[in-house]
Parts: sequence; C-alpha cells; structure tokens
Amino acid sequence: MLLYLFSFSFFIHFALSSQSPSHLPQCTHNETLKALLTCNPMRFDIMKIREKYSDRGTGPEFYKEIDAACELAMECYAPLKCHEAKRYRVALDEACDFNIGMFLENRECIMSFFSAAYDLSLKNSTCPQYHFMDNDSARRRVAYTEGKDCFMDYVKNNCSSNSHHYFSKRYEKIVNAITIEPKVDDCGTEYQQMKHMRCHVLLAETEKKIRNSGFFDRLFGGSQSLAVDKACEDTRACIAGDECFSSSVIPTKIGQLCGNAGQ
Repeated sequence: MLLYLFSFSFFIHFALSSQSPSHLPQCTHNETLKALLTCNPMRFDIMKIREKYSDRGTGPEFYKEIDAACELAMECYAPLKCHEAKRYRVALDEACDFNIGMFLENRECIMSFFSAAYDLSLKNSTCPQYHFMDNDSARRRVAYTEGKDCFMDYVKNNCSSNSHHYFSKRYEKIVNAITIEPKVDDCGTEYQQMKHMRCHVLLAETEKKIRNSGFFDRLFGGSQSLAVDKACEDTRACIAGDECFSSSVIPTKIGQLCGNAGQ
C-alpha cells in the first residue's frame, strides 16, 4: 500500500510538473476527480502488469494484458480535453510503451535482422538493397521508412509471434530510435541501446568475415579481404566519437581484430 501511495504521488508530481499546452482549458472539478480517481489508477494497473512480467520471459498473455489495460485507460482519458488530463496521458503513454531492452527475444530479433541486413542475406523480394545498417542516419531512415515490409516480413518469418506483435505496434518508434539521436547526453536512451546493438552486430560481422578470409585472399586483396576492410571501417565509424562506448569492449576488440588482419 505504501509503495502504491508513493507511486501515485510520484505520478501526480510528474504529471503536474510537465509543460502543458496553453490552448487547453483547466479541468473542471468533475474532470479532475475522474482523472485522479478513475483513470489514473488504471495506469498503476499497467505498471503492475509490466512488473509481473519483468523478471521472466514474455508471452502472448503479456501483450494481451498490456494492450487491454492500455486501451481501457486511454478510453478513460479520451473525453477529458483539459490541461491536467493531457499531462496524465503523457505519463500513460510512457507506461504503455516498453522499450527494446525489456525482453530478450525482441533484442535478439532485431540483432538478427541487423546481421542479415549487413550480410545482404535478406532473401525476400521486398528487400532491395536498403541501407538498413548505414552509419548515416538519414540513409537509415529512408531504408526503414521505405523498407517496412522487408523488415516486418523478416520478423514474421524469423522471430517469435510476440516480437512480431511488438514491432508491429511500435514500428514508428523503433525507426525513430534507430535513426534520430536525442539532444540529451544520456547513454541510456533507446537510441543508444539500438546503436550498441548495431555496433555489436558490426563487430560480430567483422569477426566472421576475418575468419572467412584466407591468407592468399588477404595477400592479394581478394573479395573477402575487401569485405573485411569494409567491416572494419563500418564498425569504427559506428563507435567513432561516441563517449557512450568508452567502457565498451568494442573499441578494443575491433582494434585488435582489424590490427591483426592488417586493416
């Protein structure tokens, strides 16, 4: 009960301290009561669902519960067109949003896509050479915007139904996380989570390409050697100038790998 009251007070503080749009009227007494006593508790039900599944693998029951709870809460807030209710809805959106790091299967799914995209092994006909793994964020955004069918087909055919549900509902947010660097100095953002996964995949692809290149291929600059050159260059570019990689193994590892390969 104490935890509930603490969470409730924190939620109220967060909501009331947010900047509100000036064009909305103040909530009436009845609207305020509905928001505080009927709608806001639904948000805590959502947090309880998230907490229940946070220490174990997700399944269809999680998505069923979270979707139903979020839909009910959103319907509760929908008629309330006033300052405070708008701020509460912002907090609700955050409660209903679960990032890529919440469940292992979603992380593994997108890293597997990164690997296939970089290795050019996306077989589906809807996947021309989109630059999903380009280090230029503008080119990545074009790829994910125009290549949505390619991405979702890959997820459908290679990942769990839970991951397909997750990426279907959050595709636009995933694209933003992959392509838009936030203007905050925070290594814990979803953008940084995505970037770390992308750079780790590039490191793994570099290791694979070095293993697959023979001595004579490297000696005479064959196709495998050129692939190693590109992988080393791409991985270095991925981590370049980013302080969030200062404690990561990637800079040291890529230096050793590419140095030993003469790159």
